[in-house]
Amino acid sequence: MSQEVQLTSTSFSRRSLLKAAGVGLGVFAFAPLLTGCAGGSGAGGSKTVTFWHYTVSSDKVATGTNKAMAALFEKAKPGYTMNLVYIPAEQMTNKLIGTATNKQGPDTIMHSGDLDQLVPAKVLSDLSDKFKAWDQKDKFPESALGKRNGKIYSIKSYANLIGLWYNKDILDECGVTDLPTTFDELGTALKKVGSKYIGLGIAGAGDNTNADWQGRPFYSGFGFDYLKPKVGPLEETFTLLNDWRKAGYLPNDVATWTQVSSFPRFTAGQVAFCVNGNWQLGNAKADAKFKFGVVPMPRGPKGGTVYMGGEEFSVGAFSEDPDLAWESLADSWWSKEGSLLTLTRGGSIPLRTDLADAKELQDPIIKQFQLATKYGTAYPDAGLGTNVVAARQAMGTGWNAMMSGQQTPAAAAQSVVDALHKLGF
Repeated sequence: MSQEVQLTSTSFSRRSLLKAAGVGLGVFAFAPLLTGCAGGSGAGGSKTVTFWHYTVSSDKVATGTNKAMAALFEKAKPGYTMNLVYIPAEQMTNKLIGTATNKQGPDTIMHSGDLDQLVPAKVLSDLSDKFKAWDQKDKFPESALGKRNGKIYSIKSYANLIGLWYNKDILDECGVTDLPTTFDELGTALKKVGSKYIGLGIAGAGDNTNADWQGRPFYSGFGFDYLKPKVGPLEETFTLLNDWRKAGYLPNDVATWTQVSSFPRFTAGQVAFCVNGNWQLGNAKADAKFKFGVVPMPRGPKGGTVYMGGEEFSVGAFSEDPDLAWESLADSWWSKEGSLLTLTRGGSIPLRTDLADAKELQDPIIKQFQLATKYGTAYPDAGLGTNVVAARQAMGTGWNAMMSGQQTPAAAAQSVVDALHKLGF
């Protein structure tokens, strides 16, 4: 389990960082597609569904999961096959957009939710009617549906998200009896922990997966919105964290902490609370020598959300058999068996509501992350479009400037909002 969870974390972080860096943008936008076009009739009358994915071969867990999903489809539809075609993550969006040139593309696609680019390019099928007629539609929460203009273009079957890990031994020693559900309650708990231990392990580094993912529950908890950016809510966010930093509740070098580097400090037993994800469960079980647990991220005066990572699955607009393409996903990634595979193989949280009582989800840590999905929101935010990377960079720069003490909360918040205004938000 530990190895599987760690591998999932590595591949997820790599995809996010590649996309954040914008590697390869534009190179494949209009390149002719030489392989992986929509499936057609094969020898002996068999049918092939072509599935584009970005799972690197070195990620044995994820590649094994892809093969297991293909096997589920082929078991449900004897005589049919799923052809797994690898497309590098940094090329996926632009290569999909390029399929509009010659109207040839994959039957089905794994992607990371770039609907603001893919939907206008008209390279994804509208799944609304199929979903409405599907007898499994009531098993998927609204947060699992990738929508634009009221139409469904993708469905997510699992999620990766952050929660608040805690060291129960430290909390017991410091007299923290109530687990925090709000920012105020978290502040009270941190005050009890004091400076004997690191109160809150949080990523202060400024890149995409750190500032934006770990900051999301805090800035959304004060009502900050990328699409309607205002200084006030973000200044409140930065003031709260800066006050905790100055009080000694955050590590002295918090500005260098990342989502990856923070968790080993937690499992070493010197951190009371740690913001991190479900993919760390294997590491916690293997390395922590203390009692630990997780609760959903505390909420602010305006509530708050957490980003839900995890792949989205769509039918290509140029599939020769869109009905079969839909069925291939319904028989694999969206099925009950497929959803459980993403948990048991990689530690991801199934979104199907009819799996709440499944024995595989009864681990208390997994249960808490599953509860936290009700506060989940799509990543990236709908409406950021092609400015998603620049918007994340703006947040990351301000976040790190505040965490390092180089800027006051007010100045850091103003710099983020100014940068977003320049992008047209």
